[in-house]
Amino acid sequence: MYGFKQCKSLKEKPKLFFAQFCRGEMIDEVVRDSYAPRNVHRGNPSEADIYLAYATPPGYVSWRSKSKGTWFISKLCYWLENKAHDEDLDGIMKKVKHDVAKSYTSEYHKQVPCVSETLTKKLRFLHN
Repeated sequence: MYGFKQCKSLKEKPKLFFAQFCRGEMIDEVVRDSYAPRNVHRGNPSEADIYLAYATPPGYVSWRSKSKGTWFISKLCYWLENKAHDEDLDGIMKKVKHDVAKSYTSEYHKQVPCVSETLTKKLRFLHN
């Protein structure tokens, strides 16, 4: 699907993509509520170890602040700067999704990032 079969140097390495764009025209609102063969184990599938993080699920609008930029990228940068050496990528993205989900426009429009991933191991960033 992604064409990584031809790039052998990326085999078994994580490929991370962070996409900031609208994925449709639907607007999310505030919810007002109280509540194989023998040696198959030696290699990974060609679609393994891919991490796609989107600003929104398919079909939804992505929001931005005129002063701070897009909600998704600003929160992603904040948490990567502050937690990249303490937490794995899943933990960081939970914080990003939580913060973005708490945000809303003056018309009470909302947004939540969406992750699609096939990582086979925890991903941590090294500290230099």
